[in-house]
Amino acid sequence: MVCKCRSSKEEIERMVNEAEKYKAKGEVAVAYVQAKNAIETYVYNLHNSFNKEKLASKLDPVNQSKLKSAISETISWPNALQEASKDEYESRQKELV
Repeated sequence: MVCKCRSSKEEIERMVNEAEKYKAKGEVAVAYVQAKNAIETYVYNLHNSFNKEKLASKLDPVNQSKLKSAISETISWPNALQEASKDEYESRQKELV
């Protein structure tokens, strides 16, 4: 009885290529989640600061309205657009800053 415990060179190359492909997909997924979490954290912190009157009291009524609108819009945006890209999340966060 012969044991074929060794993989062929082609099988090893295929497994290495698959591992690289999945690594790249994993890195993209991590970057996406980090971008989404970053904008959500930023907007909720902004929302909390605004609602605690720390920020709102320093703005005139027109800018208060604009900021409140931008916060509400950004909070609802990721929920409405589940497939937004990492770049879209980063761009949206830059608009708020």
